Amino acid sequence: MAGGRTGGDDVTPTGYRAYQKVQVETASPYKWIPMLFREACISTEMAIEAIGRKDYPLANERLIKAQEILMELMGALDLRVEIAQNLHQLYAYIHGLLVEGNVKKDTAVLGQALGMLKELYETWSAAERSVQAGAATAGGGVSVAR
Repeated sequence: MAGGRTGGDDVTPTGYRAYQKVQVETASPYKWIPMLFREACISTEMAIEAIGRKDYPLANERLIKAQEILMELMGALDLRVEIAQNLHQLYAYIHGLLVEGNVKKDTAVLGQALGMLKELYETWSAAERSVQAGAATAGGGVSVAR
């Protein structure tokens, strides 16, 4: 068995989490920020679906995950910069919606939070594509910007 595989479970949850961890740890900020927003969107969507099924423990787990992601993003901001202060306020507002939606099991509030998370995901994804396009045209594909 090549590569140390032991059977039919080629992709285990633990292996996938390890792969995701390496992706985040080795990615540039323009890559990991959209990855985190994508995960927050997925977690929030799963929570909304879980509430619909009255699976409140799963909804709580997924919403806590989304809240933790936002806390991580808020903690990474350099608040000496005005745009970072604005982002912090926005992230904190969305975090508050997630908490409220979790406590009240309110899918409308969670839908509002999800809409904002999706917009942020799209915005950061566009920024990532823009940076990649700029890097590909400057310096033969090597980015020297700091």
